[in-house]
Amino acid sequence: MGFHKMKALRIKVFQDTACYKKPLSFKVGETYPLPPFSTVKGMLHAVMDANEYIPMNISIQGGYEYSFLEYQSHYFYKFRNREVNRVTKEIKKGKKGREEIPGEAPLTTKEKPCNDPVDYKDLMVRSPIYKYSLKNVNLIIHVMAEDNILKKLETAFEERSFLSLGAAEYLIRIDEIKETNLYLLQEDIITKYNFYVRHEQAEEINLKYVPYSLCWKYQVINGTREWEKIHAGYVKKGQLLCEVDDVLIDEEKNPVFFCLPIK
Repeated sequence: MGFHKMKALRIKVFQDTACYKKPLSFKVGETYPLPPFSTVKGMLHAVMDANEYIPMNISIQGGYEYSFLEYQSHYFYKFRNREVNRVTKEIKKGKKGREEIPGEAPLTTKEKPCNDPVDYKDLMVRSPIYKYSLKNVNLIIHVMAEDNILKKLETAFEERSFLSLGAAEYLIRIDEIKETNLYLLQEDIITKYNFYVRHEQAEEINLKYVPYSLCWKYQVINGTREWEKIHAGYVKKGQLLCEVDDVLIDEEKNPVFFCLPIK
């Protein structure tokens, strides 16, 4: 890596309950076992009231006592296919009226409403769904950034009374926020927490992991968020890390696996 020591801000977090919802889980609300990089980065930006992207690198590790199922109110639109097509075309073209859709049977006079606006409230349905949540979550987050950013972040955390990670109802308790030095691993250790690691680094040090494609940051293109994703692995605690593995640790011998390569 070409260095012997560097600095990071270590943040220890506790959550009584949490759900870090997977974006494509609909019928059942599935959760990531740890908050994804974009969720943590978003919290850090919100704490600093940032209105633009701040370059930083993040390491996430931790664990939870158990997971459980609970109910959640789920809101969705429910209507016939023809109504879906009409609403979709109106959204895309900004029209209130309806056009005929190629490939479908012609619309009858009775079916053509319609220069009336769509009442989306009438189309919305609320239904309970199962959601997985985590109980008694402990996290250790390491943040690497410019010195002035780390100082601003530390001050911002101290000034905030209520913070959440994930949905707004999942409040967090800050158990520690401290600047720590990072060193190259000099002895064999057994990991005490679950953690995310970049796919390339996991392969280099031969770790067994569950693969994820985790969101990192986005750009708005044509009104749509286009996400940059990081191919990472979720590694369970109890892994042997050896001196030759080229791994960073902090002053408490917690391994640190940053989501972006260190230049």
